[in-house]
Amino acid sequence: MLYVGRVSPEKDIDIVLDTYYSLANHVKEDTHLVMVGDGPLYKTLYEQHQENITWTGFLEGEQLARVYASSDVFLFPSPTETLGNVVLEALASGLPVVGANEGGIKNLVANGKSGFLCEPGNRTHLLSKRLSY
Repeated sequence: MLYVGRVSPEKDIDIVLDTYYSLANHVKEDTHLVMVGDGPLYKTLYEQHQENITWTGFLEGEQLARVYASSDVFLFPSPTETLGNVVLEALASGLPVVGANEGGIKNLVANGKSGFLCEPGNRTHLLSKRLSY
């Protein structure tokens, strides 16, 4: 699982972490979360969440492309995106996107085809969609 973006409250990082932690034990054993980005919550979350989570900090260029290419699903619950460049990057890398049905993201993800759109802030909806892949 992959998240790329600013590590800040308005990005609903807590929902990304909740989604990861909610995986059934048999699925979680084979699942790894990669958190790419930096921001005001980075240090605190990095210190609190280590189990099968890789915190890379800010990446760009070839390093970032490798992370996209090595992932299976892109989680992006933020309802505040106006464009969503990271969503475009994920889609261009062939990753299905599970994201908020809000802002620019709803115009980028073909619901049920290139990913799933979820009600913003609705953890239960997002959690149910991540199992579809």
